[in-house]
Amino acid sequence: MLAIKLGSAKRSSTRKIDLTALAHEEAVLEQEEAQIAARLVQAERQADAALQALEAHRAQLLELTKSRAGGMAVEAMGKLPKLQLELAAAPEREKATEARLEAVQARRAALEAEHALVERRDKLVAAAEAAVAQAAQLIPAIRAKAEELAATAAAANSAVVPSPARAQAPRVAAPKPAPRTDYTQKRKCERVAVQTEVDLHTDSNLYQGFSSDLSDGGIFVATCNLLDAGTEVDLSFSVGGKRVEAKGVVRWHREYNDATPDVFPGMGIEFLEMQQESKQALHAFTHQREPMFWA
Repeated sequence: MLAIKLGSAKRSSTRKIDLTALAHEEAVLEQEEAQIAARLVQAERQADAALQALEAHRAQLLELTKSRAGGMAVEAMGKLPKLQLELAAAPEREKATEARLEAVQARRAALEAEHALVERRDKLVAAAEAAVAQAAQLIPAIRAKAEELAATAAAANSAVVPSPARAQAPRVAAPKPAPRTDYTQKRKCERVAVQTEVDLHTDSNLYQGFSSDLSDGGIFVATCNLLDAGTEVDLSFSVGGKRVEAKGVVRWHREYNDATPDVFPGMGIEFLEMQQESKQALHAFTHQREPMFWA
């Protein structure tokens, strides 16, 4: 069974067509059409032969009208029917032929549309496989680097031994980090920490990444597949057990830096459009969690 979607994206219906039954019906019709075509050819040949024989008899009778039995010949000619072979096809057959031509053209258009769909799917699959291969290469390196940094930190902590002869200095609260200045626009919403898988769609490719923080106005997606600022994307992710879908635009991106291996590369995406249900789910999630201290 094949499910075919009809109509626009906003309003669509689905018909299930039995392809086996459809192919059988087409084969039956093609067989009947071939038989009718053969019968038409045979009938035309027989009609031609009959008309030629009739014209020959008419010529003989015309010749006999000059004889002593001319009266009988004239009377016989009057009894002969005036027949004419209809070479033109019947109107019903012309309509059927036109319908067949339209059906063939429609099937050709459908096949071309399916070819284009297959090509788009192939591009998406290729992009997804490339992203998977890239992630498979990056994850072991990132994990090894994380283990190396953890081991270095552990060694540094174990090497620090407090001196008994030296009084400990009173602890002073660390100053609050200054706001980040790598954005081109000032943040309007407080961000909250979250880890969720994010699907990104552009006009030609499909990407995947992980969010580390988000707000009512935008989201940061950790990924190595960086897009140029100004690129519009369709986003889809889950928060609080609900799916959020939105349209957004890339405002900035951060590349991987060997000097700061613990800082993820990724993109800051501002939300442009979002359905009311998604807005409510996002707002409820961000306002029930503590904001990030450097938001």
